[in-house]
Amino acid sequence: MAPVHKLVAIAACLISAAVAYNIPQELIHCYRGNFTQPSVGFNQQLLLELIRKVEEKNPTTLDMRMLSVELIHRLRIDGIEKAPGLQETEFVTPYSTRGIMVPKYKLLLQLVSNIPGTIEFDRFLSPWEICLLHRLLSSTVEPYQRGDERTSCPAPVGDPSRNAQAPWITQNKSQMNQTTGTTFERPISRCPLEGGTCRSLRYGTVSPGVVVMSIAAGLQPQNVRISEFISAYKRKGTYENLETMERADTRKQMEKLLSSMESIDNTYVVGLAGDLAEVCLYQGPYVGTDLRVGLQGNWNDTFFPRLRLLADTHEGRWEMTDSELLSGIDGYFLAQQVPYFVNKVRRLRLSQVLDMYYSNRGIPVVSIENTGKRKLPNVKQMPSERLSKNSELNDDSLKNLFNAERKTKLWKVFNEHEVQDPQGDTQNVPEDINRACYRKEILQTIDKDRLKQETFNFVQVLQYTTGSVVVEDSLMRRNCDAAVDRFFSYAGNLLSAFEDCTTVGMSDTKPIIDLLLVIDGSRSEYENQRIIFHLAELIDVSIYGSSMSVINGQSGDFMVNRTQSLSSIFEQLSAYEGSYPAALSLSNSFDAIIRRLSDQMDDERAYRTVGARAPVILVISQGARIVNTDFTSARRMLTSTFEQFPDLYFVFLTNDATTFSQLTDFSGISHSRVPVEEHYKIIESSSIDPQPYSELLQANLKAIPQRLVAPFCRTEANRKSWRAVNVREEYEQYLSPGVELRYRINRNFLINTDHVGIQFQNSGYGELTVCGTMDSSFAGLACTTTTPENDNVWFNFTGLCSGIPGIECRSIYFLVQLDTSYMRCSENDCRYPDQVRFVIKHEGLRCPSDGSGARSLGIGWIVPLIPLLFMVRMFRLI
Repeated sequence: MAPVHKLVAIAACLISAAVAYNIPQELIHCYRGNFTQPSVGFNQQLLLELIRKVEEKNPTTLDMRMLSVELIHRLRIDGIEKAPGLQETEFVTPYSTRGIMVPKYKLLLQLVSNIPGTIEFDRFLSPWEICLLHRLLSSTVEPYQRGDERTSCPAPVGDPSRNAQAPWITQNKSQMNQTTGTTFERPISRCPLEGGTCRSLRYGTVSPGVVVMSIAAGLQPQNVRISEFISAYKRKGTYENLETMERADTRKQMEKLLSSMESIDNTYVVGLAGDLAEVCLYQGPYVGTDLRVGLQGNWNDTFFPRLRLLADTHEGRWEMTDSELLSGIDGYFLAQQVPYFVNKVRRLRLSQVLDMYYSNRGIPVVSIENTGKRKLPNVKQMPSERLSKNSELNDDSLKNLFNAERKTKLWKVFNEHEVQDPQGDTQNVPEDINRACYRKEILQTIDKDRLKQETFNFVQVLQYTTGSVVVEDSLMRRNCDAAVDRFFSYAGNLLSAFEDCTTVGMSDTKPIIDLLLVIDGSRSEYENQRIIFHLAELIDVSIYGSSMSVINGQSGDFMVNRTQSLSSIFEQLSAYEGSYPAALSLSNSFDAIIRRLSDQMDDERAYRTVGARAPVILVISQGARIVNTDFTSARRMLTSTFEQFPDLYFVFLTNDATTFSQLTDFSGISHSRVPVEEHYKIIESSSIDPQPYSELLQANLKAIPQRLVAPFCRTEANRKSWRAVNVREEYEQYLSPGVELRYRINRNFLINTDHVGIQFQNSGYGELTVCGTMDSSFAGLACTTTTPENDNVWFNFTGLCSGIPGIECRSIYFLVQLDTSYMRCSENDCRYPDQVRFVIKHEGLRCPSDGSGARSLGIGWIVPLIPLLFMVRMFRLI
């Protein structure tokens, strides 16, 4: 990277350290009232969602450089602390930028220049969401005692009476309260709160502000001479010490710096070198080379990470915490590589880079030619005949398609005992460094001598601007070298605790469902919020994943209306005026869900929907007993009113499996949701903690396919239109490497059909494989693959459900996976640039009917309550 000697408007933007830097007016509301209380958990999913909301509203006018720069200049403010002893009033906001990291933060802003153009964040984000994004990006430590240490802090490791404090924080310990005229002490908390962090699932806690600023620096690299910095500061007058306000003699130091020919590289100092400079500046004069690099922390709750608590061994030395260290390594890599990524992929977005880097898949543009080699684990490739559009899958051809012994490409994709390829066809993990699990390799690529020089260069400016004790160059360089050496040794040990890429793997299939969560009275309000957050993370509530609703299991009220936004879930919960449930009423809950699903299906028909996520009712009942009358009413609904939703799935998480087994026992009763074991799952657990059942729950939810439906099943006109002509609509989908998509056509849409055709039309973004079966466990799959010469996969059926008495009619299932990506996915709907777009079309489906078309009954359409015993003509699926 060629040096760019450029003086950015330092003097215009940096104010004297003697004057408090105020919180911008547009963010003041974040530090008043309920906005200061813990709310949603801070995870990677929340960060990505908030950034995507801004990108989504500016699909063509906002590039990665502009967004990353605007985020750090408008929403990132480091060092905001709550002033101890001050209470909020109409005129007083007891927060200000007074933390130790403020001087460095103000310098870094000058090293990543702002660019013309202003993003109106308040047009795209709610005030609640603006505060969430601001807190995610803004590094800070709230050091003072809060009063909750006895319950919130982990058990002390060392002497509990010990309260060691760094010199910079013990100075000026008594401070005049401007409001009351009294003095107060500033004792330091045993476990200070670290802000500006978020938890990733497998890659530790990171500081998003560091990573985003590193990306911004990489997209506009700058090398600014030290002399240019000091020339600008000289015009501002003599600087003073931030803590003591004592004047410091900096004349000799300034003369040396004004003649310096060294420069500061912004891609280094926005991350590693900046934090290491703080270490050697604030610790070095007092402890010499015995410097503290890295500081552990823990979230208040693994499943609901709202507060990040630093370890009680901190001794006031949190200039470089573990989260900042990890983010510095990540930021270094991304700052160097992002320009290359942008050159390779058109319209690459900030959210995409963050999503891919902190994932199992990685950033594919590092090695584009290897993208097509990514396969799902345990996938067996076998030759298969292509099915042309005109080939009908009746009689022998149907038997061939769904006969696992004759033609199977994928085996037991979802079974517990997966079949291994006898040839050793294991998952290929690319050797390229392209994701967070390669941090050990990234660490080895960092030039230690270069990092030492960049740290020393920056600490000279930081020392001058803070007015700290002037340290001779030889001693300062020795301290900085020691800090860098300590960084490499500590980082090596820290990274050994994380999984490497061979362990993490690459498959990342998540549930794609429409979840309706019913909560009961077995949990406290906090514990209910905890399970809601965990489930939202488990099923990937987002515009690319699942949607979620929350129902009060006692009253049937919708506490959270259907949403694909994690922040919206908790914003609705905070606005909910009712009380959390104290008991469980299945009949109240089911009644509310029936009405909501009926309205939802009416909307789908109005919009001629042909495909959508399957609705899943998850009932959590781990303490409340179901009374007989409620049991009877709920069972009646399951065997009557719920029959209008044949694509509905139920999951019961309970400590009373016997009751729910009786509730879902349909022996001798005609039922539309068959096979029963596919649509009804009971997970037995009495644990309030999600750990014992989380994996099993996710596996069950991940197995649920999306639904393909007939769009005209409501009005008489629609039914006539659907019967009279082959009306064809389409369902657009995007497929990622290492992910499988599942679909299902319910047997009720196949009754009395003649010809049924299902087309998977490739859009030229890559190649994919489509498999079909009539087994709900997705066993016995038969597959065909697209090629550049033939981009369509057709499945043509004749006489699937002819209505012959005693013959079983089964649903049809499809599974799609990616074979090769051409890296062409650039529209706003693309989650990743290596996704493959395809369209599902179908024709010939019929509305669930009595033989002549759909029936209109009360609400929606209702499946006849008679046994549906059909099978393919002349063929019985074994």
